[in-house]
Amino acid sequence: MICSIQKKLLLACLLAAGFFPLLPSAAGAQQTGADTVILQSSLSAALHLYFSRASDQLGIFNGSLYPGYPFPFKKGSAFFSANRMDTGWVCYDGIVYERMPLKYDNLSGVVLVEDNGYMIELNSKSIGAFSIAGHLFIRLEKNDSSNKDVITGFYEVLFSGSHIRLLKRIAKTVVDDLSGGELVEKLIQQEDFYYLCKAGTCFLVEGRGGIGDILSDRKTEVRQFMRKNKVKFREEKENTLSELAAYYEQISK
Repeated sequence: MICSIQKKLLLACLLAAGFFPLLPSAAGAQQTGADTVILQSSLSAALHLYFSRASDQLGIFNGSLYPGYPFPFKKGSAFFSANRMDTGWVCYDGIVYERMPLKYDNLSGVVLVEDNGYMIELNSKSIGAFSIAGHLFIRLEKNDSSNKDVITGFYEVLFSGSHIRLLKRIAKTVVDDLSGGELVEKLIQQEDFYYLCKAGTCFLVEGRGGIGDILSDRKTEVRQFMRKNKVKFREEKENTLSELAAYYEQISK
């Protein structure tokens, strides 16, 4: 929500700063559907031009130099999706930066941007949300009173409705591989954790039996849905929870 407000303020600033030639004039005229599309396209173009001209004057580049890792990994990757840069957006200090070259190191839990060939590590506390390779992530802070199951960090949004959200936390750890004798190699192990969030509280899904307790207001319907669809929780945990979240959202309207 903050990002949306800041984006509107930024557009106003762009107009005042002389970017208005990009925008179609709507003064004294009623907008049609085509006018709206043109206006939205022009606003996006104005934002893109602003960011390209601002370059390293943008606050997003005021991070620290990314140190990387002093050793290669025999198996696994420190990065989400791929080792290459992907185009995405990030909400940083309340401002949305679009069409940014991003990487997400979810071993260390940091988001990276590229600036003149250098990898810059963003301040995680300043990131409200970001999207990379078509995946949306939000940052949650541990709150002992309402979110005792939450660990501070970034969570992928798998489903988001008015009544429920399904989040995924990817936890990666480095382990030593001693199978090569004297040569010690590094491996990355990954474990995924899923959370169902409703009424402002996120609950860790620890097993099939706990789902009914989390969704206790619709416990009977949820159990009937699981039996009818013969869900395989262990084998297809992510798909099962996504379907359950969508079903809960539907029956809660």
